[in-house]
Amino acid sequence: MILRKPYAFLIKHFKLIHLILTAIYLYLVIRISGILSYYNSFILGTIGKINAINYTTSYYQIAIIFSIILCTIILILMHHKKKPKLLYIILIILYIIVSIITSISIEGLRTIYFSILPSKTMLLYRDLLRIILIFQYISIAIVLVRGLGFDIKKFDFVKDLNEMNIELTDDEEVELTLGSTNNITRKIRRRIREFKYYYIENKVFISIIATIVILIGIVSLTIDKQVINKIYQEQETISTSSMNLRVLNSYTTNKTYNNQLINSTPYSYFLINMEITPKQLKEPLNISNFVLKLGNNYYKVDNRSYERFKDIGSAYKNQLPTKTTSYLLIFNIKNEDLEKKAQLIYIEKIKISLSQINLDKASNTKNLNINDTLNLSETVLKEGYFQITNKEIQKQFAYEYNYDINGQIHKLSKNITSKSNTILKLEINSKINNLSNYDFITNYGKIKYKINNETYIANIKQNKTPNNYKKGLYLEVDKELEQASNIYLEITIRNKKYIYIIK
Repeated sequence: MILRKPYAFLIKHFKLIHLILTAIYLYLVIRISGILSYYNSFILGTIGKINAINYTTSYYQIAIIFSIILCTIILILMHHKKKPKLLYIILIILYIIVSIITSISIEGLRTIYFSILPSKTMLLYRDLLRIILIFQYISIAIVLVRGLGFDIKKFDFVKDLNEMNIELTDDEEVELTLGSTNNITRKIRRRIREFKYYYIENKVFISIIATIVILIGIVSLTIDKQVINKIYQEQETISTSSMNLRVLNSYTTNKTYNNQLINSTPYSYFLINMEITPKQLKEPLNISNFVLKLGNNYYKVDNRSYERFKDIGSAYKNQLPTKTTSYLLIFNIKNEDLEKKAQLIYIEKIKISLSQINLDKASNTKNLNINDTLNLSETVLKEGYFQITNKEIQKQFAYEYNYDINGQIHKLSKNITSKSNTILKLEINSKINNLSNYDFITNYGKIKYKINNETYIANIKQNKTPNNYKKGLYLEVDKELEQASNIYLEITIRNKKYIYIIK
């Protein structure tokens, strides 16, 4: 079996390789022209900084690396055949420079997007892009000429073919008659056979090229996905030089902590609960470096309305954490973006995929009886519990308590009563962060009752609980509760609903 020398493949496909180079160079010119256009528009003030992120792709570098590899292969061929190779040395150097300038220009775009790029630096990047574009247009013209009108005889490659001891008859087409087989089948088989012969003759070089291309593809994709454009997930710790970041949860809502609708406009809120562990954090975070991406739209942090979401977390307001602490980032978003794919982007191209929970869509309702415990760790409150252990409804309660007078303990009593309503006594065992039992019920609960199969909401007229009574509540409520056939406390904590059956 006679195998051709590896560069025979390059000689035969010299034009095709140059056409591939031309296509790569055209792609780079189009993309780099887009970056230049953005710089020009931004300098003129006709485009906003939020559009800068659209030009920060890593595919530029992959295309440049591939073009340099192709030029290197041709350079080796030209050196081996003792042909002029200056052009390919210039192309390699040129596109290394293009790679460097493109990289710093893209980094400039990220700086524009997340903060401020000095005007002098912006003008420098623009001028550098203009210069490399001129040289790229020249390289396209030269490579295209070689791709379309290259003359093999000019480089005496015919002599090279003869030196490889491959006779012309080895390339002749031989048609094999197969009896009654039709022409189409015969041509297909002949093409397959020719392809096999072609592969056998060039399999060493083809295998090398295929291996290089596959390795470049695998390495490029791995670097792109795991390093350059790695996308982190919620609960995954991200380490930076100054701190560790971790997104705990993300939510969407248009309601306050006590289930009140915020507005009827086409806007909602996107909430991100983020944990920060400082390492060398010497100054507060610049929250403008955090950007929420929903589909193709981008949003900046707006923590002005954090009081509406105090049940979910504390908003970041330029604190300098000294230990692991969680903070809330709030974004005001369009309703049309609620269901779109979400990412939190932090400076230096850190991207975190978000699986937001819609807090306005209640999950299945859970019924609880007296002495059942409501586990608050299932809710956005994250920890704690609430348990009703007993209930009584009367017009009047005698309340006894101890009182210290000059070191002597005296037993005193008082009546807890209502003139025109009734008193609901609830004995409660609970642990709720930053909330009293009364605040918990008024913020998240509604007392409902049934009379003749009609459901009503009871008004809590007044909190009659003595200050020193810590085991429950005395609530002045509607007198009709005395005749109610059913009484229950409906507790709604964002997307979780619980019904405590009191009677």
